Amino acid sequence: MQGEYLWFNGYIYDPLTCLPYNERLNLYVGVYDSEGNQIKKELFISENGISKGQIKVDSIFSAGLYYLKATTGILQNLKEEDSFIQKFRVINRLQTVLENSKDILDINFLLEGGTLVSDVPATVGVKVENRSGQGVEKFKGYLVESKGDTVASFETNMFGLARFNFLPRKEETYSTSLIDSEGRIRQFFLPEIEERGIGINVKRLSENKIQITLGMNPLTRSEIGEKTYSLLFHRDGLLKHMDINFPKDGTFVSYIFDSEELHPGMNIVTLVDNTGIPVVERLVFNSGDSKKNNDLNINVKSKKFDSVQLTLFAKNSSKSLKFLSASILPLGTKAYQKKKNISSSFLLEPYVNENIEHPSYYFTETSKKRENDLDLLLLTQGWSRYDWKNIFNNSPRKENNSRTGVDLYGKLNFELGRNENLLLYIGDKPYPKRIELSQDLEEFVLKNYYFENGDELQFTTINSNGKLSRPNLYVRLDNGIRVDKINSVEKYITEIVAKDNSEAFNLEDFIMPDKTIVLNEATVVEKKKRNDYLISPVVNENRVTEITERERKMYPRFMDIIRSNGFRVIIDWTSSYEGRVSIVNLRNGVSPALYVDDILQVDFNNIEHILTDEIGAYFIDKSGNAEPGAGGGVIRLYRKIWGEGEDVKVEKESRFFLHTVKNGFAPVKDFHVPNYASVTDDAFINFGTIHWEPGIILDENGKVDIIFDGKGWTEFELFIEGMASDGSLFSTNKIIRVDSSQ
Repeated sequence: MQGEYLWFNGYIYDPLTCLPYNERLNLYVGVYDSEGNQIKKELFISENGISKGQIKVDSIFSAGLYYLKATTGILQNLKEEDSFIQKFRVINRLQTVLENSKDILDINFLLEGGTLVSDVPATVGVKVENRSGQGVEKFKGYLVESKGDTVASFETNMFGLARFNFLPRKEETYSTSLIDSEGRIRQFFLPEIEERGIGINVKRLSENKIQITLGMNPLTRSEIGEKTYSLLFHRDGLLKHMDINFPKDGTFVSYIFDSEELHPGMNIVTLVDNTGIPVVERLVFNSGDSKKNNDLNINVKSKKFDSVQLTLFAKNSSKSLKFLSASILPLGTKAYQKKKNISSSFLLEPYVNENIEHPSYYFTETSKKRENDLDLLLLTQGWSRYDWKNIFNNSPRKENNSRTGVDLYGKLNFELGRNENLLLYIGDKPYPKRIELSQDLEEFVLKNYYFENGDELQFTTINSNGKLSRPNLYVRLDNGIRVDKINSVEKYITEIVAKDNSEAFNLEDFIMPDKTIVLNEATVVEKKKRNDYLISPVVNENRVTEITERERKMYPRFMDIIRSNGFRVIIDWTSSYEGRVSIVNLRNGVSPALYVDDILQVDFNNIEHILTDEIGAYFIDKSGNAEPGAGGGVIRLYRKIWGEGEDVKVEKESRFFLHTVKNGFAPVKDFHVPNYASVTDDAFINFGTIHWEPGIILDENGKVDIIFDGKGWTEFELFIEGMASDGSLFSTNKIIRVDSSQ
């Protein structure tokens, strides 16, 4: 809905190690229209494989279909689209769409390994889809020879997939007859049968064992001779291989592999000839890895004032930290129709060419049936989505791969003095960055800095006497965001809005504006106090003590205030002027660091004649913990600016070049539930949000509590996704009920 935020938690997974990608990394999150054109894009940071943020669904979003895409600099350099892409819909009414014609079907036959070879046993996958890309189940079919004899039969499963086996012969013609649920017959011919070639067959013997058989006819065997082929097991830069020497008097070889011999998760199995050219290929999923999906136990308790407490327990998991996010929605919601989960997103979808109708189905439960269904899916996907030419000849570009921040480009429009340095204060950070410059260079670059939108960058020059001056600069920030497009969006259009005979909901007043308090004939404006002193970004203004009239009367000189805060101040009238004033911390006898208007003083002599009446504010920290090398503490005093309001602003601008960040990192907001007009009507049931918890961390004991406002509801749908530091993946969808009698 317009006015809501699209909240997200991002997880970045390293397929090489099967662990979270722990390096700091830029995450680019964009929204695209129904044709794949970019509408907006924002930058977030990922640390330890975790990121979170939000996108405002503002006035630029009319009702319709959109895509959310999350990517990194590394993924942008790949030929294949490995970014995360999720379809979503912005609505103002519940729309109804007529079903597409059942007569329009897409029927494909997929050959295991890619070819049919004469006199070599073959397995053929069948894929039947309607116009919207959804599989058509219970579609029966028969393979028939030219004489009319039935060779094989099959029936599609719930996703429109099936398989059959037969022995193809070059001199024979094969056709398939498919019969839909209404008895209509459709006839198709199989692809041409090759005279020579090699076939591959993969058979799952158990959860931890698979059998791979390679076969050929006598003609092919005689042509291969003594050549050695190689069987490769690879993905994501990982590679295992074995030499294949076909028996002199045989046309088949067969091998049985344990799960430990394969890569965890997906394996691309490719047979290459003696010159490295791929001959056949097959996708195989190694389900022996227990990290692919982990479940949670959930205890529910009701608390006072409609609040609900959920206690999450990780089942049979390691002692690793677990990072989760949870969506809590009304029972019966239509807002959450996502059919993928974190396991399918990391372990399955990156390796296949075609759309997968319900990818999370293969990972929500472990059973022999689902493993066989997954293998059938991989059979009907054909070869993997990675092009061999790209793998060997077009390695990803290295630029932007390790981008972990925003780059700042600056140019001096003045001559920097020999004894001057350029300093940068970032937002409210207490210490400046000294920009390294040489006298003969006018330009400088700061790479990979965390600048947040709205931050004020303050540049100043400082000379050997500690005087600050405003530099004349040109500043430009590059956050790495580039306009792009989602190509082939039809791959992601797998659903249409289901036909619904119920009344359409008017959602015009579903969410109330944030500002709902109206004062008749009165306007309340908070007027911010204007200081008569200048606080630079070196120290947080909330930690600064303003001089009061009482202090001015009690402590005529600023040295008196220093004494009252735990320091010994001594003036030695007999010594030279350079060392006549000494200040030491009574706690440890060490001298503090003294700053006047954030300029470090080489000694304490200048403070001798400063009257308290000249001071606007001060900051004293006896511990010195906030500053390296300040074992005796830190003293900062800020002198008055004689003037107020605009005079203070002018004074600041006379000492600092100011630049407000507009294309940095997007600030991460705290989640808040929208101000719904009602939390009991049908609109809220279908599209409302009760709670979103993005930063759930289960400790080493695998337990955490979540408390939220249940809005008076006692039944909820809970959706949890997440990842542990050991690479374990979590995905849980459950209905939870609160016992109102508790």
